Amino acid sequence: MAGAFSAVGAERVEYNQSKLRIRLVSIGSMKRWSFRIAALTLGLTFALSGIELALRFMAPAWLRQRMSELRAGEFQELGTDRGWPIRKENGQFLSFTPSTRFSISNYEYLHSADVDELGGRAVPDATHSGGLVPFVGDSFVFGIGVPDGETFVNLLARGAPRRFVNLGVPGTSLNRQLDIVEKRHAELGSPEAYVFVVFLGNDLAELRDTVRSSPAVEGLSRASPSALARLNAFVYHNPILKRVYLIQFGRQKLLSIFDRRRRTGMDPVFRVLQPESAFLTEATELYRLELLRLERLSADLRFKPLFVIVPDRHQINERLLELRAEYYGLDPGVLDINAPNKALSTIFNDLNVEYIDTTECLEVAGHGNDIFYLQDNHLNSRGHSALANCLRQRQFLSRLEALFPLAKTDGSALSRNSSVH
Repeated sequence: MAGAFSAVGAERVEYNQSKLRIRLVSIGSMKRWSFRIAALTLGLTFALSGIELALRFMAPAWLRQRMSELRAGEFQELGTDRGWPIRKENGQFLSFTPSTRFSISNYEYLHSADVDELGGRAVPDATHSGGLVPFVGDSFVFGIGVPDGETFVNLLARGAPRRFVNLGVPGTSLNRQLDIVEKRHAELGSPEAYVFVVFLGNDLAELRDTVRSSPAVEGLSRASPSALARLNAFVYHNPILKRVYLIQFGRQKLLSIFDRRRRTGMDPVFRVLQPESAFLTEATELYRLELLRLERLSADLRFKPLFVIVPDRHQINERLLELRAEYYGLDPGVLDINAPNKALSTIFNDLNVEYIDTTECLEVAGHGNDIFYLQDNHLNSRGHSALANCLRQRQFLSRLEALFPLAKTDGSALSRNSSVH
């Protein structure tokens, strides 16, 4: 009996020893794998750090430009139009809520905007005598990035014989702007002249995209971005990731490979700088259709339009154009910086639309690329001042005044050809 217990005890000891050996082997295996993972992680960290340092010291020109733009600004709150006080009709933007104020913030600026009693951005220096002249357009007319008194609309209003009203609405293109004019014309006192401002940086592209997608517009809302666009925006706005050279370098390479057709994150102006592109052809034809709609609308409502063309920063800065083209993987040699100007000029001349093109003047004024924000593609205070000066040089006020006698006797809106471009 004792021998049996002894045998069982020996078996248990051997079993326990076997379990201990397995456990020790398992622990040893785990240690080896942990060591390998730690070594791999450490090696990868050193490798990535080495690449990061190399890029910081030997970055290509396009990457240095990109990083300088991302470092610009001191305001860390991401800009948004959520919460802006607006009036809507049938779910679409009609005006800002009269006599209100709201804040506008971005990495490079922080300011407030006052709204006048007409639902447009305040023009502090405007006279309240004479006829009313609404300025219609997007964020460039509204003046994103500058205080009320520094918008080009307000600078032109100083000494003007008529009241200038800023009806700029960020994120809109000509079709939406004509909707607003049509709905608000009587409410505004039936103005005899309107100034329409077209920004070549995105107006053509946004009109084409808006008409194609035909989204339901809620106030100033945008269509839902794609997953890739959301990821791109996250990297762009993250305060840590945006400053890592390797991430920005890799981001550009991945976008150029996987997003060559859609070009997520590409400045819209590059989509219209190729003179023979189908995109530019489609966008300009859609713009022609909107001008024909304007012709009918202005004849019915008896007002005259004057158009002002504002260039994108890449059109007036050759070096910036080259760097950004390299960043997008484009050949600068196939880009024509005047392609959108030529396309619009052809349409304006065909339809006898009065217009002023400020591109050449702003090219001189913005020689050092100091009239636009670095990161944000909007005019800064110097840019608005330069634009106002360019319009004065091109006899803006006298050409605007020339519309009023014709507006009283001739119902055709597009009856004058521009003599100075």
